[in-house]
Amino acid sequence: VAWADPAQPAGQRQTVPAAPNIPAEAARNYRYGLTGDTPPWRPITVFDDGRRVYVVFPRGIVQGEMPPIFVIGSEGETQIVNSRIHQNTLIVDRLFGAAELRLGSGDRQQTVRIVRVEQRQAAQPAKTGEKPS
Repeated sequence: VAWADPAQPAGQRQTVPAAPNIPAEAARNYRYGLTGDTPPWRPITVFDDGRRVYVVFPRGIVQGEMPPIFVIGSEGETQIVNSRIHQNTLIVDRLFGAAELRLGSGDRQQTVRIVRVEQRQAAQPAKTGEKPS
């Protein structure tokens, strides 16, 4: 018995997914706060472009485990959402009011909550200890 995989039909080419288009600094809305645990993978910053949310992790995340993201619905229920990873950035294909990143289980579970707050367009979030200008 022999099996042969047919070649791709004529005219069809395999496409390499394009690198996502991360928005320019001026198009970013920094309107998200972080609460919860402080694991090594805690995001550095979170922003959106009006259509998608970008969760930026420390560069070392690519060598460890990436926590899944769960959006918190209006009734408090968790929802799985479409997302993808580009380098150290998790790109969520929709906006949300609140979400959680979770890694581990039981007593060892670490959770970081992302909550949308006031609008701060094209301005980096204030660092701890800095006074607003």
